[in-house]
Amino acid sequence: MQYFKPDGDFFIGDCMPFFHSDTFRLFYLLDENHHGALGGLGGHQWAQASSKDLIHWKHHPLAIPITEDREGSICTGSVIFHQVKYYGFYATRLRDWRQQLSLATSLDGVHFEKTTPNPLAIPPDGYDIFHYRDPFVYRDHTEGPRGGERLGHREL
Repeated sequence: MQYFKPDGDFFIGDCMPFFHSDTFRLFYLLDENHHGALGGLGGHQWAQASSKDLIHWKHHPLAIPITEDREGSICTGSVIFHQVKYYGFYATRLRDWRQQLSLATSLDGVHFEKTTPNPLAIPPDGYDIFHYRDPFVYRDHTEGPRGGERLGHREL
């Protein structure tokens, strides 16, 4: 992985490492033509490689791809595992450059499905609508899962 580069005009950016159940997962943004895709929006999508020993790596299909016309980029985020499910929190850069936070879930850590409704959160008053991205989500073991309360959305 140290010298890995995807084939073609693709590059890796914003690595998001995650470890669970004896598997190290490296989620990363697959960047097309150095932000040149989709009119400068980047066209980023979440890709993934996994390893059990950090020597042998398996490359998976896109974890969170662009699937809707409104999406210009699937931006950086974070992954948590809670009970039997992986939660991928990410930002979506829309075609008009606005940004919002979104959520996808997976039972196997490889195949994610975007939740409905998405977005999970939009910028509240006082936040820049063009710089509302890269959520870092964690579980507070002393207080329990409270992110949904803070976001005004559902609990995990």
